[in-house]
Amino acid sequence: MFSVMINDVRKADLPYLADWVAITLRWVTLVVVMAVQAVAGAAAWPVMALAAGLGLWNLVLAWLALTNRRLSGHRWINVLVDALAALALFILSGGLQGLLVGIGILALASAAIYYEWRGALLVALLMTALELGWVFLTSGLTSAGWLTPVLVLTGINVAFGGLLGLLGLRVMRSLRARYFSQMAARQEAEQKARLTERSRLQTFYAM
Repeated sequence: MFSVMINDVRKADLPYLADWVAITLRWVTLVVVMAVQAVAGAAAWPVMALAAGLGLWNLVLAWLALTNRRLSGHRWINVLVDALAALALFILSGGLQGLLVGIGILALASAAIYYEWRGALLVALLMTALELGWVFLTSGLTSAGWLTPVLVLTGINVAFGGLLGLLGLRVMRSLRARYFSQMAARQEAEQKARLTERSRLQTFYAM
């Protein structure tokens, strides 16, 4: 599987700064997950094992970014893996009664970086629907008891999605502006170097 994954990568045309931001945010989220579990004394092995697996996945992504490569469909694969991992962590930690009620932020951060506020809000709604679906299927709530989980999960995911979406928009605009500024400066320097070399050659042949 690993070899297939590597064979699917393609050379990047531009530095994928967004990948490094997403990788960093994923590390931060994983550290928070493990810290919360450890401090609460509720470090269940399924949660820790899943977090460790996600950490290995993040190492693969870091290697790809370091070698300036990407998977085919890199952005949506990242968001999809994070969404599935977030849902699994939500379930394994106990759902609404667990310590990771806001774990949807794992997928929201990736969506915000890769698809900015539209993607973050869309993933927020998707995570809410998936989490609510699991709660309703396993808790035996009646229609009268639906309001609290709906409000809690919708509020958390939409609030985080909106906030991260706006932050992602600002971050990516800043990174793009810096990148294009550096590219323009590099092209200008290369143009000056070519002109200088041409002038030297003209002077040489004119002697």
